[in-house]
Order: sequence, then C-alpha cells, then structure tokens
Amino acid sequence: DLPVISLADKTSVKQLLAVISHCDLLIGNDTGPIHMASALDKPAICIWGPSFIQRARLRHETGINIWKNFG
Repeated sequence: DLPVISLADKTSVKQLLAVISHCDLLIGNDTGPIHMASALDKPAICIWGPSFIQRARLRHETGINIWKNFG
C-alpha cells in the first residue's frame, strides 16, 4: 500500500511547493496545489464540480495534466 499524507494546515506555501516538487502524482481539488503542480510540470489529477468543464483552461499544455468534471 502507498501512504496517503495530508498536509492540510501543516505547511507554508514555500514548504508546499517543495513537497509538490517531489511528488510523482498530485491528487487534489481545484485549489492552489493543483496550480502549483501545473507550474512545476508535475502530473496532477484535479477533482472538481459540479461546474462547466468548457470553462476550464490549463496553464500549461504539456499533456501531463488531465482535468475531468465529475459533477
């Protein structure tokens, strides 16, 4: 089993960037950490909704981030 680690309310923004830089994959909701992963060219799964997926736009078009609306 792979460990699941929650760092909610335990890190500064700078520390969170450092943690994300070491991730193989980030799974989160539509908040800052997902955008940080994109900026660092890290694979990310963003869980969000209900919303209009047509309004979403990726910052980078590297092909490593897939956005899916489950709403």
